[in-house]
Amino acid sequence: MRKTLVAATTAAVLLGASQVPAVAAEPEIPTDVQVSWADLAKQDIRVTWKDNGEQNFVMEEIDGLVLNPGSWLVRQDAGGNNEVILKSGFFHNRDKVRITVRNKVSGDSPRAASVWFDTKLPVAPKLVGAKVLADLSLKLSWTQPKVVDSTPNDPLDRPASDETLAVTVGTEKVALPLGSTATTIPARSLPYVVQLVAANEWGQATPDPYLTFGTMTAGLRIDPLVNFLDSANFDLDANARTCSGCAPIYAGGGQVSYLQSRVDASKPWKTIGRYNGGSGPRLSYYVGSYGGQQYRVYIPAWAEISKEHRIVTPPSSTSARYSATQTKFLVAGFNTLNARVGQVLTTTVRIQPEPTIKASLQWYDGKVWHHAAYIPLTKGRGTLSIKAAGRGTTRYWRVAVPKMSFNGKPIVATGSRAFKLTVR
Repeated sequence: MRKTLVAATTAAVLLGASQVPAVAAEPEIPTDVQVSWADLAKQDIRVTWKDNGEQNFVMEEIDGLVLNPGSWLVRQDAGGNNEVILKSGFFHNRDKVRITVRNKVSGDSPRAASVWFDTKLPVAPKLVGAKVLADLSLKLSWTQPKVVDSTPNDPLDRPASDETLAVTVGTEKVALPLGSTATTIPARSLPYVVQLVAANEWGQATPDPYLTFGTMTAGLRIDPLVNFLDSANFDLDANARTCSGCAPIYAGGGQVSYLQSRVDASKPWKTIGRYNGGSGPRLSYYVGSYGGQQYRVYIPAWAEISKEHRIVTPPSSTSARYSATQTKFLVAGFNTLNARVGQVLTTTVRIQPEPTIKASLQWYDGKVWHHAAYIPLTKGRGTLSIKAAGRGTTRYWRVAVPKMSFNGKPIVATGSRAFKLTVR
């Protein structure tokens, strides 16, 4: 009995115990979260972890902050393979990132985390110099500070050789040695654009804006004939363009133009004026005339790297423009406009420059000028006395001087203004 009773009692206890609700076990926190590259192109990141088959939620922390705690990047249902692929471009230029995995929907549930890794892009090269060389090749120089690795030797770090540095020339991309700070682009047709670019496994850094190797045209208009010591007026133009048909670029004070002169092609050009762009793309000015000369505008190679302009241009010049100089008559004429037949007239002449030569007194028959008498000039001055002739006539007269030179510069043969004489 007792045995039976004991057995029965034991069975009752066991039966009663089986009817008490069991307390569910807390899901274990995932472990061993790992990150690695999923492809050779470094486009995808593989995330793996270990768990007991629970549903999982994959999140990220950036610079120590959980972004949107109640959301997740990927949800994997229970029984999944504990692996997800994330696009590397999702993590943009961050100092510290890590992937976390939790197995509850609530944002405050415990999480397992990978090691920290960085997603830093290289620093974009900063263009600091552009120089046009004699053969119209272009020398560029730049600076590029190194990136400070905030998570050295993390699982996603790549060898430095995976970083690239290049210059794009038009549509062509030319690789450059890592760490270099200068390169020279051989001469080619203008205009074209260049840009320095740097990239690593996380993508390409936003580059500085393009630099344009443009064109430069120079223009010059100058008075073709000027009296000695008077001013030869000129207009000077400098037009930089970034493409054919583009409007010219006003360069401000950075662009310099030179007015140059020479007697003829056997002599070298000499600079007689320097003008900057502060006066605008066109400059009107003057230069004293001391004899016939050739003139041109010369514009040296110009580069401007600023917020307003990123352009470099080759040197440019106009062809030679000639401005002749003629004798300046200060005085030329008779001492009267009306005379009697036989009256003695005094002809007075004064010119610049002041040579010692013979001037010619001439009269006009309505078609051509005729020589009447020579007037000796000493240091540019002279007089001549003649008798009035030709009763009842009115004639036009003038004084003409031959060609000459002043300090090696030519002065063309010149006639004075016509003056009238009436003889009674």
